Amino acid sequence: MNRLHTTRFFWHIALALAGGLAYLAPLISNLSTAALLKAALASSGIYLGLRCLSARRGTRNATLLACAFALVAALLLGLSTPMVRDSVPSVSITATGDRNPQSLSSEVFVSLIDQSSPAASVFKGDDWEQRGDVYVSYQRQPATLVLQGGWSDGASLNFVSHDHSGKVIVDIGSNRSTLDLYAAQAHSISLALPVPELSWRGLLQQAAIVIALAVFLAGVYVRLFSPLTVWNAGLALSVLCTAATVWTLQDVSYSGALEIVSFDAPAPAAQAHLNTGYGYSSLLVIPLQTGQSQRSQQVHQAYDNNMLRAQALRLVPYGRAQNAVQSTCRPTQDKPCLYELLSTSADTAPTLQLSTRDSNLTIPLPADISTRRTFLLLEQDDIGLTATVSQAYINLAPWNQFSSHVESLAISLESSGYAQKNFRLQTSSHGNRFLPLQTLSDGEIALTPVQRPTTNSLTAMKAMAAMVSGSLVMLLVTLFQATRSLLQIAGRGRCVQASLCLLASFAWFGLLAIISWPAILGWDGLSPYVQVQTGQISLWYGLGYPLFIGGFLLLGPGWLVTIWSLLVGLVIMLGVSVLSLRWSPKRFSWLPVILTVLLLPLSAISIGVVTHLRDAINGLMLGAFVVLAFSLVIQYRCKKTVPEGACIWLLIIACILALLRIDNLPTLILLSVGFIAISFGWGLRTLVISGVVLGILISINPLVARFVLPDQTAAANEKRLYASTALINPLTGMLIYGKEALPAPLYADIKAELNQIMDVDHAINNWTPYNVVYWHQTSNQRPLPSDAVNKQLQHLYVRSMIEAPLLFLKLRTATFGTILGHDWNSLGKNYDANPAAHPSFHDHLLNPDPHWRQQTAIFTGFSTDGHPYPGASQALLTWNAKMASSVGQLLICLLVALFGWRRAPLSSVIALSLLARSAIFFLFAPASVFLYLYDLHFIGILIPFLAITEYFSRSHRKPIS
Repeated sequence: MNRLHTTRFFWHIALALAGGLAYLAPLISNLSTAALLKAALASSGIYLGLRCLSARRGTRNATLLACAFALVAALLLGLSTPMVRDSVPSVSITATGDRNPQSLSSEVFVSLIDQSSPAASVFKGDDWEQRGDVYVSYQRQPATLVLQGGWSDGASLNFVSHDHSGKVIVDIGSNRSTLDLYAAQAHSISLALPVPELSWRGLLQQAAIVIALAVFLAGVYVRLFSPLTVWNAGLALSVLCTAATVWTLQDVSYSGALEIVSFDAPAPAAQAHLNTGYGYSSLLVIPLQTGQSQRSQQVHQAYDNNMLRAQALRLVPYGRAQNAVQSTCRPTQDKPCLYELLSTSADTAPTLQLSTRDSNLTIPLPADISTRRTFLLLEQDDIGLTATVSQAYINLAPWNQFSSHVESLAISLESSGYAQKNFRLQTSSHGNRFLPLQTLSDGEIALTPVQRPTTNSLTAMKAMAAMVSGSLVMLLVTLFQATRSLLQIAGRGRCVQASLCLLASFAWFGLLAIISWPAILGWDGLSPYVQVQTGQISLWYGLGYPLFIGGFLLLGPGWLVTIWSLLVGLVIMLGVSVLSLRWSPKRFSWLPVILTVLLLPLSAISIGVVTHLRDAINGLMLGAFVVLAFSLVIQYRCKKTVPEGACIWLLIIACILALLRIDNLPTLILLSVGFIAISFGWGLRTLVISGVVLGILISINPLVARFVLPDQTAAANEKRLYASTALINPLTGMLIYGKEALPAPLYADIKAELNQIMDVDHAINNWTPYNVVYWHQTSNQRPLPSDAVNKQLQHLYVRSMIEAPLLFLKLRTATFGTILGHDWNSLGKNYDANPAAHPSFHDHLLNPDPHWRQQTAIFTGFSTDGHPYPGASQALLTWNAKMASSVGQLLICLLVALFGWRRAPLSSVIALSLLARSAIFFLFAPASVFLYLYDLHFIGILIPFLAITEYFSRSHRKPIS
């Protein structure tokens, strides 16, 4: 038997190494750390999968089902993984020695523009001179240069065009282009290289990935299907759903700007009318300022490459969508050619002619061609050639005018009618392309999405989308399990209590969905909606929130966030009810009824569940993390085992929380270490598990930031800017109220340092303990704060706290009190702290301002009418503003943390973590936002019920199954 185990072990090692080597084989000439890491992961996956398969405990049918699930998921993931594409056509560049009559020489300068900069790509050719990355031919012509090796998607050949340039022939596979590089004004010409195709090396790499994933997932599924329970089946289905999401989103891109040029616009465009799926509305009208189009007479001759003659003018070609951009274009019946016209001389008027055998047709050019974007369209039909010049160009920015939710639009003209013959432009470093747009009735233009170069931020959003889809499956499975558990408890003597918990929870969350539909969109709630349209993120709302919401928006409409949040809130309430009813004796069985029937509507839990804001989502996810971790520890103490899949999901939730807010880390560390220590006791196992978890939580932010934000310098600048906001409010308050309490040198230092990041006099005149609007108003007048400035601000913050502790407490209490829902201002001056007007209780869908209603409709895709029942939505906000108080929860946490260690240690850890989080916000909160501590409000209400559940679970009481 030992010999058999040894043989299996070596076979597992050999197969794992073979899988890793198969992945590395196509990359052997260009190995990287990332490639070695991926190969190591592939080998580890194969080894772990084989070990799980060899130790299977389930039936044969369960194993076959597991393998079928694993194969489907592995194919979906493997086919979505980018592989080596190194099958490229031959490329040669020949400097002919010919030149334009106006050129002074026949020089050719060429270089390869490739973002990946592959080391294998080199030029080789006699009679060419290498000058850095540029190759030059200026004598002994004709001379041919051959490009050897591969290139990445988006690569191009870059030619220098000036008054000494000659003619060059470029052969790419079977396609030949002849370029006249002469230009009076120097510029460059890019010739896009075709996208490399998948070769046998890439197929080998893809096969290695699929096999590694299949073996690993088969092992995972075998463990999940042993035994086959609803929970395990849900986990298996969530993995499959995650893989399907990755495969579905592999070609999804961000919208970017909408650039359209119209070649049938006899008058300037006046307005763009947008349709986001609910028809046209007067709110969705964008004013425009454009030129018009002018059509030249037809030339009764087929087009030839040498027919265009330009002076003081540069023609920039646009390639057809999905095709390589060529420097020259031959129009056909169904494929026109499009160029942008750029003036190259401020002194010489540009001219453009179509030269034929019989005559030269001068194409009229607008007088303002140097100040307004101008385009040329060449069309060929049976009669001849038509040239149209147009300045009817619109550019709707993705920051405030356009999003992927816009399904169609109409461009109305100043005179009458609508612009026709429209083309969508795509401008990028990978080349310029155009796409003909279909015109429907009444000038309506149907929009089709364009494929843009992917970004790391978009890739991270797709990863989040995959996790979101998997979490939706698990939420539905958990909801089913909780409902079934309550029904089982109802059949064991607690029918009224379980029924009331079930009906009250479903009724309240269902009513909440109807009242708030499609969402309560908070003050800054639009920010992630905008960022996903650009494919990039900023750090104003942290690293994780735009990625997380971006994942939802890649899957579908914004109301998916509302559905997900409602499911999370419902699962938390039902989960706590199940735990309480299962473990509590009969005299305490009415406690969960109080929670679901009374406390749920008589608190501000509801507003956070349906509000699209980072703080609300953060509190909701922290609540889910606490309840899931609590239930797993309770289960482990009773059965000495927990579902492995649930632990993985718990770690995923913790990582997302660490990304959502950096100030979540102390809370997560306290919760993780405390729960692990209570489960396993203090020992080596606790230290090892805690070390691994803490290492993941601490490293997740810098790792994701490094991937998502390639420009680390800009990211560091943003971090420094936002880090200073935590210190601004109390220090500015010290300048107003601390002139007598602070030493004169300290007062002067505070004023001088604050003046480096904002106009300190403006801040003193407009200061309030409740926000830092005054900083926003003048911070752009100052340079970004340096590390030295921030360190000095921190030093002054601590000194002022020591020198004037009572004043410091007054300032922070005024800010912190409003976060808890109360006005505790004792500064001797009244400041507006009306909770109903607070950003926590703001809804853009109820905003009467036409500008914000337009922005909301464009970026969310919601109707311009807002809520179906706006009166009820407003009543919900007003009611929750009245119920918004977290003082009771803070006192509960204090009591449980002090007196619950012996009988309810888990609940004490939860309370202590919330107190630590509250202390952080007391010291550093820049503004008074109630939802900053939504987690305290939500979890603080749950703590008494968790503590009672834990007390009876530790008293060896037998639970209701």
